[in-house]
Amino acid sequence: MSELPRPSAVTVQRAALFVAVAGAVVCAVAYLVDAEQFFRGWLVAWLFWLGLSLGSLAVLMVHNLTGGRWGNASFAAIDSGVRTVPLAALAIIPILVGLDSIYPWTEISPTDLVMKHKEAYFNYPILEIKFFYWRAAFYLFCWIGLAFGVLSLRRRAVESGDATVGRRLRRLSALGLALYGLTITFASIDYGMSLEPHWFSAIYGVIFMVSQALMGICTALLFTLLFSSTSGGRPAFPSKQGMSDLGTLMFAFTMLFAYMSFIQFLIIWYADLPEEIPYYIRRLTGGWQYLAIALLLLHYALPWSLLMSAHIRRNPRALVWISLSLVVMQWFFLLWLIQPAFERPGMYWPWMDLAATAALGGGWVALFLVRYQKYISGEVDAAGEVAHG
Repeated sequence: MSELPRPSAVTVQRAALFVAVAGAVVCAVAYLVDAEQFFRGWLVAWLFWLGLSLGSLAVLMVHNLTGGRWGNASFAAIDSGVRTVPLAALAIIPILVGLDSIYPWTEISPTDLVMKHKEAYFNYPILEIKFFYWRAAFYLFCWIGLAFGVLSLRRRAVESGDATVGRRLRRLSALGLALYGLTITFASIDYGMSLEPHWFSAIYGVIFMVSQALMGICTALLFTLLFSSTSGGRPAFPSKQGMSDLGTLMFAFTMLFAYMSFIQFLIIWYADLPEEIPYYIRRLTGGWQYLAIALLLLHYALPWSLLMSAHIRRNPRALVWISLSLVVMQWFFLLWLIQPAFERPGMYWPWMDLAATAALGGGWVALFLVRYQKYISGEVDAAGEVAHG
């Protein structure tokens, strides 16, 4: 088994907090200089870290339904990821504050007949508050409620060993996955697709769901391999079979993500409709085509070809690098998805997106490690139960 560097969780947490503070300072200055650019950069950062949190929640609910060694081997990281959902969800606040700077539907031209038909969905006031804000509150309530509900019921199921509680956990997870799919579909429309409100895709939300699940698996595997103990400590380093199971899941979701993305591109390009084609023209010209090629190679072709090998799926060093590269390329995928929607001259340099990602991400990693350190210290056991004695 390849040896891996063992970073100290405390050291990483301190570094994450420093990065968060530095990123927040840059964001504050950027807001004063160019508020519009700040809000747009925050959107990319928020969608990225939210995806890692909700992906962890989706993976946990799937494991509650199916069981398997893959979830047991990485439960400490999955549990820690789910506990970041409140932070990631509440980070939507700058998006809601800067709505007018991000979304074109906040001001609808009287001659835009297409947007006139969509105005009720976005701008219709309910109790003097836009329907958009009510939906945002609903998403937050569902995501945070699911995170705490599933974790609480799982802890009760482990502590009691009661089959009835176990059945309730599986039912909640099944309903939770359905609710997750529903909320992510509408949230992806609200925060991603509506940047170009004349464009639409029937599988846009599915692409978000699959990519978030992939990120949940990558995050769990990455932290599990980097921080688990190889010498009998807690949490225990996963077995070769456990790594292989997680690597196989990563392989499957990588292939599914690429398939959904390609199908969307193929259908829109083949139909050649004037209201749909500009979406891809903006993302395949002006320098964005090079990022598209990099995504094709590094977000699909290379990890897919590597993960086909059973040897690679059992190699911890290889899995760490593949997981890390997929997480990084997911950030670039969101950049490619979001930023071309804003018309600007010349090449775009994502300095504000990076600063916002650092500010939010530093807090995310620090919060993640608060829980993970409890597994390392033995304060909670491998099932998330508080250890006694």
